[in-house]
Amino acid sequence: MPWQHVHYRKLRHYSTVLLQLLVGWVCVSLKKTGALFQPSPDGTYTVPLVTIDNTPLPVADTFCYLGSRIQRTGSLDEEITARMAQANSAFGRLRKRLWDDHGICIDTKVAVYHTVVLTSLLYSSEAWTLYRRHIKKLDSVHMRCLRHILNVKWQDKVPNITILEKCGISGVEAILLSMVWSCLPHQMSNTRIPKLLLYGQLPGAKRHAGGQSKRYKDQLRVNFKSCNLDHTKWETLAEDRSSTWREECYNAVSGFEEQWNVTAKARLAARKDLCHSASSTSATFTCITCGRTCSSRIGLFSHQRSHRCDLSRHRLIP
Repeated sequence: MPWQHVHYRKLRHYSTVLLQLLVGWVCVSLKKTGALFQPSPDGTYTVPLVTIDNTPLPVADTFCYLGSRIQRTGSLDEEITARMAQANSAFGRLRKRLWDDHGICIDTKVAVYHTVVLTSLLYSSEAWTLYRRHIKKLDSVHMRCLRHILNVKWQDKVPNITILEKCGISGVEAILLSMVWSCLPHQMSNTRIPKLLLYGQLPGAKRHAGGQSKRYKDQLRVNFKSCNLDHTKWETLAEDRSSTWREECYNAVSGFEEQWNVTAKARLAARKDLCHSASSTSATFTCITCGRTCSSRIGLFSHQRSHRCDLSRHRLIP
């Protein structure tokens, strides 16, 4: 399609025209206005000079727009960190009044958590391009909050799958899959800026050696493969905005969650079997001096050192 290749100068021209329109029609506060410049992948970063009424705007590496933090490098690290901080803050403000109150049932606590905390944690996640490290960070906050709601400590050795079943809530990865808005950019015209940014690519850019940066359409492809959906035909299916497409997405996410639960339980059972077999067939080490048995070689070595200390003490006695 012609809109798949977007020139960098064209996007820059769009931003310049938008800035001129804002200056002409909107009252801009220079104290609250800043500039963020993201160079092309092959270009070098140079500090831009943006002026309004001969007043240079400060240049920032991170810009907060509509509650989301946009980095110059395009990374989501600071955005994920900020989301986690806001979710922990919202959870902490309700600690004494709700979470630590034993007179409130678990279902009510989970419903409030889903409405207040989880929405702060996953705000604007529909447009995120996530890596596995991001999902692990979000899942750690999710599970820590649920464990506090159930009053389960890490010393109890309760697995995450049991926590999710007791709370009746899905994991972070399943929630993220259900929030994907993959059909919305496809319905836009080819000249819309969101579609150009999400699906476009630079025509003259070169691929770097090693791993490439993940794109939004790569994220969509990973999501569809995880849900066992054909990523080559999703655009045709998404054209039908009736209950067929929504029902298929719901069934795909439900199947992913069931498969994840089965895999987690199998992994937990295999770990328990490995520990049981290791404990039943563990070798013992016997001290040749006193006949004491030790469960490990390093334990036997430490025990034999005590005998050497006793011998040296006897030698010092006149």
